[in-house]
Amino acid sequence: MAEETILGSDNASAVETKEESLLTGGDEEKKEDTDVVKKTAEGEEKKDDDGAAAEDKDSKADTSEGAPETYADFSLPEGMEVNKDALAEASGLFKEFNLTQEQAQKLVDFEAKTKAGEMEKSQEAWSNAMQEWRKAAKSDSEIGGEAFTANVAVAKGAIKAFGNEKFSEMLEITGASDHPEMVRFLFKVGNAIKDDSILQGSNTSSAEKSQANKLFPDMN
Repeated sequence: MAEETILGSDNASAVETKEESLLTGGDEEKKEDTDVVKKTAEGEEKKDDDGAAAEDKDSKADTSEGAPETYADFSLPEGMEVNKDALAEASGLFKEFNLTQEQAQKLVDFEAKTKAGEMEKSQEAWSNAMQEWRKAAKSDSEIGGEAFTANVAVAKGAIKAFGNEKFSEMLEITGASDHPEMVRFLFKVGNAIKDDSILQGSNTSSAEKSQANKLFPDMN
């Protein structure tokens, strides 16, 4: 009975109906798949259009801004001088990278800040060095100690006798006036020219000869 039910002619229409149903169902699934593919393709196309539009918008934005034809004068901290050659070279790079005036100014600000920091450290190091020189001179066994002030006066006498305004300016600018070896040298020169005849106003030519003989004893 079961076999007849399954293989019998009476069930042929049922089988055909079932097959038709399956086939019909297959068409519907295929149609649904087609609709999904279509919708997906439409979505991708829309996405591509939106992406292209956004990219196009960004491209327009990029072209609307960028490097100017000529950069305006950049602002610098007060007291900082412009290296025109370096700035001209930097401006060429700014233009090559298509930097706006504002973007280029930020780089200039960064460079100025870096240079200012380097200068500050250099000045601090130089100031510390001069302080160490002064300490060394004051504690020196030959020119320092309790007689330091008097010895400095002798050294200043040497500057007054043989130096000039530019020499004194050089000592100040370079900081050499604080170096113990410079103080020692001028102290020795000052002692060499301390002669009773000079202090008493003796003959000028003999006084100069006496100074020269003391400073350079090997000279005739």
